[in-house]
Parts: sequence; structure tokens; C-alpha cells
Amino acid sequence: MNIVAIEYFQHNLRFLSTVMSVKTIHENSKVLIYGKDQYGYQRELDEKHIEKIKRNIINNDNTLLPTSIILSIDEKDVCKIEKPFVDLDCNFINLDLEESNLGNELFRIVDGQHRLAGLRAAYDETNNPSFINFKLNVVILVIPNQQRSIEVNIFNDINSTQKKLKTDLIELVRAKYILLGETPIPIKDSGVVNYIGMNVANLLNEDEFFKNGVWRNAIQLVGSVEATEGIIGVSAFKKAISPILRFFYNRSELKEYIKEMAQTDEKINIDRLNEFSFELAQLIDKVWEEVEKKWGLCFKDSSQLDKYGYRYSDGFYLQKTTGANAIMRIIMMILKDKEKDGSRITMNNTAARDRVISEVLNDFVSILSSSVVRAEDWKNGGQFAGLTSGSGFKIAVNLIYPKREE
Repeated sequence: MNIVAIEYFQHNLRFLSTVMSVKTIHENSKVLIYGKDQYGYQRELDEKHIEKIKRNIINNDNTLLPTSIILSIDEKDVCKIEKPFVDLDCNFINLDLEESNLGNELFRIVDGQHRLAGLRAAYDETNNPSFINFKLNVVILVIPNQQRSIEVNIFNDINSTQKKLKTDLIELVRAKYILLGETPIPIKDSGVVNYIGMNVANLLNEDEFFKNGVWRNAIQLVGSVEATEGIIGVSAFKKAISPILRFFYNRSELKEYIKEMAQTDEKINIDRLNEFSFELAQLIDKVWEEVEKKWGLCFKDSSQLDKYGYRYSDGFYLQKTTGANAIMRIIMMILKDKEKDGSRITMNNTAARDRVISEVLNDFVSILSSSVVRAEDWKNGGQFAGLTSGSGFKIAVNLIYPKREE
């Protein structure tokens, strides 16, 4: 199939403007979903939103959808399908879609995925060909090779300025794209730890595995719809857990792997980082299970999760900056003490991970058992008030664990 497009540039980025039917877009493009596609940066489609669009389209004989669909294509792929007009001095080009042999992986849908899904759903329900043949204006971003971060940034700009959507996932994807070589930023250990930190926060906050945990929907992620959503910002949470992440990363086989891969043109196996992140999220989750057992009044009961969607309580400092940092500092003390005593701290295999988690938790439970701090002491305005700096965190640790001096 040939389609005609107009070429133009904005700040050296190439764009192609054209018109396509829903059928053509559907057959030649896809949405990259985080967790399903290697370069995924979008969440699953909202079925309720799709249903609403479908109903509006079916019930309205004069549906108008003038806003452009935004697609993207890699520079190396557009070279396979573009055919310049002969003897015509203009910015028109032909796109021969059949030349690509990429099927629905030729283009990526950056914006307009719900409109497209709604039109397709309307066709599936009614078998009315006008829905599948519906013409839409399309703008195609031509992404330079190994610079897919441009696409993610444009997606973020569209969603953060025009729609009330969570765009926290973008921060995680940006960190991931650095590691996959899709930005000009070199791979460094700090970038790896940043990705792991974002990943751990995302897992604890949203992953079904941790759905009953105290961090479920407790972290204020970037671009949240409601400013009051969550009890601690993602940057503050990452800062609290980063020493633990660095501790394990610096003692892992993963560090050597990253060092080796940084010297080659091969892409990092991101699954290895995701597995490492998941293991660390499990450790943190188990630590906070013990915290909940000690100071249960600071949390909503798990039976209230369906009602509220979260388990934190705004009336206590425990999951805010002070409590999060104090608890993580105590865990770091335990890890350093064990290493000084000759224990080999690693999470390179299941047995080693289980042993480390078990030993850390045993020592942590012992510390909590001897602590005289009560749940009431964590109330806003109580003895932990104002302890929001490095020196304040040290005081908070000493309140919980007075026998230990940092």
C-alpha cells in the first residue's frame, strides 16, 4: 500500500504528515507496553475509556476526530519504505508500507491509542466498515537510530501538558533507555542504581505481587493525578533505599556484567536488572512487614485496602521521610555489621538471597523487639517531628535503637 506524506522538520527532527485509515494504522503499528515490550513505555490501555469512545462513535452518526494520531518510526525503517516523487521538486514522498515486512511493528503509536482502539471496537461490534475505514490525520516522528529517548520525551510532553495522567513510568523508562543505549548518555553505575531504585519503587507501589504491602500506592510518583496521592515522594523514597541498593549492587555479579557490557556495542539484558530489582523489593517489603507488626496502629489494616486503595496513614511519620530513612539506616547498620563479622553479603543466587534476608530480618526483629518506641510516638507532632535532615534521621535511629551509635 502506498500513501503520500509531506515532510517537514522541527529542530532537526524529521516529521511526516499524512492520512491513514484505522485499518492501515492497525495493521502497521502497535503500542509499546511497559513490562511486555523491551522498549515499552506506556501503561495498558484503559478499557473503560475505550468502551466510552466506542459507545460515542456507535451512537453518533457524525463523529469527528480531527486531532492527529501520533506515530513513530525508526530512521532505519523509514529508509526501507520511502519513495521520493520523480521529477517533482517538493516535500512530498511516497511511503510503500508493504516494503517493510515488519507488519504491526513498523510504527509505534505514541498518542491516539484509545481513539484507535475505540474505532476498532466499534467495528468489531457492528461490522460497520465505515469505522475501520475511518480516515485520520497522522503525524509520524522519524526517530534517529539509537535515540528512542526522543520518542519517550515527546510522549511525556503530550501527556503531562494535555492530560491528567500518571507519567511516573516515564522516569523509569528514561533510566532504562540509558542502559539500552537509546540516549547519548554513557552507562554508569549511578545510572544502574537509579534504574533499580525507580524499579523498586514502582514494584512496591503498583505490582500485584506486593498488592497487600504497606507501600501499595504509598509513593507519590511523578505526575500523579492528585497532589495528595501517596505519603512520600519517589525521590525521597529512592534516597532512603539507595544505600541498600548500592550496597548489594557493589557486591553483585551484576556490577561486573554492566562493566563488561559498557565496553561493547551489545545491549544490556534488562531482565537481569529487573530480577535484581525484584529481589531487593522483596527484602524491603519483608522489612516493612516486621515494621507493621511492631507499630501496627500506624497503618490501615490490609482488609481496608479495597476501600482506600492504600494502607498508609497520614497521621504518622513512620512512612514519611523520617521513618523511611530511619528504618533503612538500621538495615544498613545490620548489613555492615554482618560484613565486619565475616559474613558474605550477596544476592547472586536464590540460596544466598534467602540466607541474607533471613539473617537481616532476624537481627531487625531483635532490634524492634527491644525498642521502647510505641506506635503513638510516631504521630504527627510527636517526638519524631522535624527530624527530616541527615542529622534528624540519626536522632530518629537513636530513638528506635538507643544502644547503637552511628
